[in-house]
Amino acid sequence: MPTLTRFVTILIVCAAAIYAAAFLLANFVQPTRVEERIELPIENLLERAERRERAARPNITPQQGAEASAEEEADRQDGTQ
Repeated sequence: MPTLTRFVTILIVCAAAIYAAAFLLANFVQPTRVEERIELPIENLLERAERRERAARPNITPQQGAEASAEEEADRQDGTQ
């Protein structure tokens, strides 16, 4: 049993030392502030935005567009009469 007690005591002392070191670092060390500047290439960002826009839009071929506009026109005429 004395070996177990000694082992637990050593673990408690190590944990207390680690806790004390963390407490001291958190309370007594002041971080230095450094200004950081990051330049973003605007061309790449615009290209990505355009690609996202194109991906979000449904792909309509000219033939599908003509059929859709003809259907919309027929619906409008039916609704007005």
